[in-house]
Amino acid sequence: MEGVRWRVTGPRVTGTTEVWVEPVGEGAVLHTFVRVDPLGRRWPSWWARWRRRRTRAHLRRVLWGLKDVTETASTAPVSPAVPGPPTGPPGSIAAPDAGYAP
Repeated sequence: MEGVRWRVTGPRVTGTTEVWVEPVGEGAVLHTFVRVDPLGRRWPSWWARWRRRRTRAHLRRVLWGLKDVTETASTAPVSPAVPGPPTGPPGSIAAPDAGYAP
């Protein structure tokens, strides 16, 4: 299984994040991995825990939103086929299909 990796950089952090998709049955499981390290002095432990929880919650909201959008798109009703022009032997006049307007 191969994923996509990005470098994460900011004024106070550096690290990597990875995303990969695992096919499962008729669907898929999205895996994520995020690792960041502080630059400079260490963060207070209470702040690091709060930031981790906040980041995880945001990532979950984004990924569940993506899931909802893709599932809605895949289960959207398909419009019926648009009837084409009437067909028949060459030279004959066939009755138009219901709903067909030339």
